Formats: sequence, structure tokens, C-alpha cells
Amino acid sequence: MNSGIKNKSITYKLTVFVISIIIFQAILFTSSLKFGGVIEKGRENAYKSFSDTVYNRNNYLQSEMKNSWTNLSPYLQELSAIVQDCDSNEDFYNQSTNTLINMLRTTHSSGAFILLPCEDFSEENRLNSLYIRDYDPFLNDSSNKDLYLFSGPASIARDLQIPLDQNWKYSINLTQDNEKFFKNPWDNITETYNPNYLGYWSKPFYVVPGDFQVITYTLPFFDKNGTPRGVLGVEISLNYLQQFLPASEIQRKDSLGYMIGFKDKGDENITPFIMGGALQKRMISGNESFILEPVDDDLSLYKVLNHQGKEDIFASIQKIGLYLNNTPFEEEEWYLIGLMGERNLLSYVNNIQNVMSLSLILSVLIGIIGSSFVSFKVTRPIIDLSEKVKKSDKKSVFIPDGTGLLEVDELAQAMAVANNELLASSMKISKIIELVDVSMGAFEYSKSGDDLFITEQLKEVLKSEDTDIEDFEENKDRFIDYLEWIFKNVENGEEDVYFIPGKKTKWVKIKTVETEGSVLGVAINVTQEIMEKRKLKREIDFDNLTGLYSRSTGQRLFEEVVNSNEDIQTAAVIMFDLDSLKEVNDNHGHNFGDAYIRESTRRFKTVKPAGKSILSRRSGDEFLLFLYQYPDKDTVRKEMDDFFARLKEIPVPLPNGDVIYISMSAGLVWFEDTRDNYEELINKADSLMYKAKKTRKGTLME
Repeated sequence: MNSGIKNKSITYKLTVFVISIIIFQAILFTSSLKFGGVIEKGRENAYKSFSDTVYNRNNYLQSEMKNSWTNLSPYLQELSAIVQDCDSNEDFYNQSTNTLINMLRTTHSSGAFILLPCEDFSEENRLNSLYIRDYDPFLNDSSNKDLYLFSGPASIARDLQIPLDQNWKYSINLTQDNEKFFKNPWDNITETYNPNYLGYWSKPFYVVPGDFQVITYTLPFFDKNGTPRGVLGVEISLNYLQQFLPASEIQRKDSLGYMIGFKDKGDENITPFIMGGALQKRMISGNESFILEPVDDDLSLYKVLNHQGKEDIFASIQKIGLYLNNTPFEEEEWYLIGLMGERNLLSYVNNIQNVMSLSLILSVLIGIIGSSFVSFKVTRPIIDLSEKVKKSDKKSVFIPDGTGLLEVDELAQAMAVANNELLASSMKISKIIELVDVSMGAFEYSKSGDDLFITEQLKEVLKSEDTDIEDFEENKDRFIDYLEWIFKNVENGEEDVYFIPGKKTKWVKIKTVETEGSVLGVAINVTQEIMEKRKLKREIDFDNLTGLYSRSTGQRLFEEVVNSNEDIQTAAVIMFDLDSLKEVNDNHGHNFGDAYIRESTRRFKTVKPAGKSILSRRSGDEFLLFLYQYPDKDTVRKEMDDFFARLKEIPVPLPNGDVIYISMSAGLVWFEDTRDNYEELINKADSLMYKAKKTRKGTLME
């Protein structure tokens, strides 16, 4: 048989036709997964989850650095008072020892020190020092037996009954390697007389040879006359710092973990200078700057191009806010960097792609083998067979009656086998979907006929408490009505996501593609993803300790009210500060301090506004109250008077059996123009609040 006749034969045409149908079906189904956004969404989720983890860790680290390790202002004041009345450095050290130990305990640092320039400092770079270390800052021993004297007069160690450190020195000699932690704040004293603007974070260094590496936060202190006398600071050992950067948070096993990078004035690239873990040090060179390729600018996600790994390494980079603007060291920038290999970061996406590839290959092989077998069995005349096929049930095996003619019977049998193979192929694709770790199903229905196909997985994905999709399998119209009902329940802020109401609400993502004669759809159960997003949003919007709005949420709600068309009428911004929180923390511990803050929050809730209010927690002991839509200022004043009066009515029991009353100082600024800047209002209220604290605590200043 020549090739022209062979190409026109029923066997050839049927074989090509069936194979094409199966390949097309497999490609269509695979494409619906790929272009329906499953893979891209999986990649986006992986990027965002990684970025959120590093972002949250950076916020936690910044909180420790700002709220604990750099909280030295109270101790600067104590030292300034002491140094004025001392006749010698040793006398000053004896009187300031308790202050230094209190600072060490409160900041939870691994060391605290006072450095005083010697008389011959300009020639020998030698510093008199009192330097105390705590190798386990999480353990506070009231007897001070966990402390070591690292530098200073040995008599102080004898008086405190603590040992000398193995690297003890009476004084500290500055070298080219260690001088910055003292000289940077000391040499910039002429820039400002506010020591808090001269705080300096050092890069890792050795205080003395043979010691371990530390980073320090230092700032100068002055006597009562404003004369600079020395430098006060805390140290954080790199071993201690690593406890705040758990590698397992990014990946449970074989994690590249976190590192901290540095960029100085004029630098274009970030250079790592605090690294953790042998695997990280093997993959990343600490001697050269990063070469980065942007992946997602919004998420600050990059690929690291200069590494020694065999797979791509992704870096999530978050800037650590160390310094205020217009301070001497603001151009020294630190970054928290989370690292993760592509294989682990995109494992979920890669699994989906592998299963899709396997699905396509198996479908093609099944089509080729099945259709080749079926085509050789076909012998029935095309016209008769076509009529019977039109009347047959497309969801069941087609078995025509025998005609007694060999070729016709063989052709009919082949068509039956072909139909069976097509059904089997569809079922196999459904089974392959089950291999994917995603709750996902597919459906297809004709636009004009009654044909409806749904996978087994779809029944579970779309099932509700009141409706069983099993009832729709033989009724296309009821199935379409059910889909239309789902499409009315749109989830705000999500693309193609709908909710199925019930005792346990379910969220599904549905994508459809219309062809000339049918509608093909894919449905994915995204309940867990939506619930996690809602949980994350609540964690961002509300303060964990008090349940009040967070600082950023309070600002956002304020701006929404101001920018809306609402009539604000009389409005005020009020800043509150707890007067005795530090005393409670120092005398009874931070656990009771947290309880004291929560009790203060409950007192705020006794306010019964005559208008509307927004209450948020600004920081540890600061709260912001925005009152609006009040009839007049006198109503606001009366409400505040009643609130301060109630504070004196109910005491708070202390752990030792005594009681105290909650005391707050506050500053009130009237909001009279929608063009008023939020930060300016806050700063004005903050200034009034501090003025109230200095003049008469427990009062409100308007």
C-alpha cells in the first residue's frame, strides 16, 4: 500500500485522531494548571513566606537593639551625678559599680563597661576601665556569682566577691583593631551635647588579644557641668548574638541561616561581617561583597551570584535601623540577611512541575499504546458507527451490536476500546493529581449539550455542609447553578478566590477557561492559606501583649478618618505614658511589668466616649488615644478628668502584698485642621506629656 493510500486509511486516521485527542487533553489540563496561576502562586507564596520570616526576625532584632541593648539613658544620668563628686577614678568606679551591674541586668547584654581616658591618653592610648561580663545574660543571679570582672581594679572583684576573667586587665590599651568603639563616640562630642545622638555600634572586634569577638554599643557621658568625662557601653558577644538568629527558623535541617552585612559610606554592595554556621561559611565568602541579582524588589529578595554552592542561593535582605537621621554614624548601614537554597525554597513548586511533567508523559504513552491497539480493531463503517456514537453515553463504554460482518464488528469493537481508553486516561490524570500535595480538582462541561465531567478530587474541594456535589454528577444545570452561587461569595482582596459558608467556612480558588464548545475549570482548596493570611494580618494590626491596635495600625486608622468625608467635629490627640513602669520592672520583674501594662490597658477601656476613639500602643509604656466627633472641647476635658479620677479609685496588688495605683502622665493636642501632619501632632503631644512628667506626674497637660 503506497503512502498516499495509507494516509487515507481508517486505521491511520483513527490512530492519529485518538493520539491527538489524548495529547491535546493532557496538554490542556497541564496548561490549565500552569497558566491558571498554580505554579506562579506557589512561587510567590514561597518568596513571601521566606521574606516575611526574615522581616519578622529583623523587627525582633531591632526591638532588642533599641529597647534593651541601647537603653542606657537612665544610667547616663546616674553616672553624671556620681562622677561630679568623686576625687579619683577608683572612687568613681566603687560608687558606679551598682549602676553598671543594674545596666548589665536590665539591657540583657553580655557585658557592660565604663571607659575613662588616662592622663597620658593622647600619648599611650590607654583607658582606665570598669568592665563587667555576664556569660549567660538569660540567668540573673541576685548574688552576682555569675559575673566576671574583665577589666578594672581587682579590689572591686574582691568587694563584689566575683572572679577575675581569664583575660583580666587593669586597663585597656587601644589599638588600630579595637579603638573605634571608644574613639568614634568620644571624637564626635563636638557634634552635639546630647549623648543619645552619639551612640555607636561597632563591627565585631577583640577587646584584648586572645579574647572572643564582640560588638559594642557606646556613647559618651558628661558631668553636671557638661564636661565630657568618659564612655559608657554594652557588649554583645557573637555567640550570644547567634541565639537571636536561629537558623532553624528559616529551614529545619541544613539551613544556611542568617548573617549580618555592612555597607559604609560610598559602598555600593553589602559585605557580610557576622556569619553563622559552618555550612554558611563554606558557601559564602566573608572576604568579599555580595554580587546580587534582584528577584523581587518589593520583598527585598535577591539571588547571590558569588557563592560556592551548586544551586542558586536566595537572599532576603532587611535593613536594620541603627541610627537616627543627621547623626554622625547614620551612613554606616547594617542589614539582616536570610539565606536559602533554591531546592528548599521552591520545593513545593518543583514538586508540582515534576508531577505535571509525569502526567503529560504518561498521558502521551497511554494514548499512543491505547490508540494503536484500538485503531487496528476498527472495522465498522463510519456512518453507522457515527450514528450509534452520537446516541451513546459518553461516560460509559460504547459496545455496539454485532453485524455479522468481520470488518464492521472489528471497527465497532475498536471504537469501544478507544472510548474506554479515553475514560481510563482521564481517570489516570485524576489519580496523578492526587499525587500533588494540593487539594485540587477539575471539571469540564459542554456549552450546548448535557456533557459534564468532574474529577473525584473536585467533589471534596467544592463540597459544602449543606450540599453534596455527588448529586450534580448527572445534572449539568444543577452543577452550573452551584458554581454561580459560589461565584457570588467573593473573598475581598483575593483574585479568583471565593468562600463556601458554613460552620467551618471553606475558601476555594476557581479558574475557568472557555473553548469553542466547552468550559474547563480547576478548583483549589486555599482555606489554610487564607486563614494564615488573616492570622498574619491580625498579628500585624494588633499588639500581642495588650490586644490594642499596633503603632502602625493606629496611624493608618487615624489617616483613614482624616482623609475620609466624615465630619470630625471636635478632635484631640492624647499621648499617655505610665509613670512607674520602670520602678515596677526593677522591683518586681518584667513579668509583673507586663501585667501592669495589661492592667493599664483595661483602665483605658473604662472610657465611655461621647464621640469616637482610636486607641493604640506606641511603645512599651506609651499609648496614643485619638478622640473625634465630640460636640465640644469641654466634653473631652470632662472625659479625661473622669478617667484620671478613676485611676485613683482601684489599686493594683503587688507580688509582695502591697498595692499601688496606676499613674499616667499625658499630653493633649487639639486636632483642628485636616492638613495637620500626623507626626507633628504626635511630637507635640509627646512634648506636652514629658512636660507633665517633669512638672507633676499623673496629670494631663493641654
